[in-house]
Amino acid sequence: DALEQEKIELVARYEAALEETAQKFADVTAEKEMLKKGMQSMTTMIETLPSEKALVDAKLEQTLRALSESEEQLAKSKAEVAQAIAERDEALAKRKELEAQYDDLLHKMETLHRDFEKMASEKEQLRVEKEAVTAELM
Repeated sequence: DALEQEKIELVARYEAALEETAQKFADVTAEKEMLKKGMQSMTTMIETLPSEKALVDAKLEQTLRALSESEEQLAKSKAEVAQAIAERDEALAKRKELEAQYDDLLHKMETLHRDFEKMASEKEQLRVEKEAVTAELM
């Protein structure tokens, strides 16, 4: 009876070990399939890397070209602004010069006007004196 009991326990342990082994095998098989899918996915990614790199390189080249063009345009704009400022400064200097010439001419004109009025007054005085002399002589 004890031998029979020992056989039953041995068979039960054997079946449990067999079931555990089957479960481990299933787990390992599932893990193997998962790894296989992961490897396939990684292989696909590795295969697509060159084309993705080419796209990134092309986009980078395009961006660098656009940046270079923007820098050239900025430099051109800065030069145009500097030119415009220089022209404005030149025009302001010319304006000041013309204003000074105008003020000088205005002063000369006022002086000439005063001289003219003085001469007119002197002429009138001479005319009056001439009339007086002429009247005395007559």
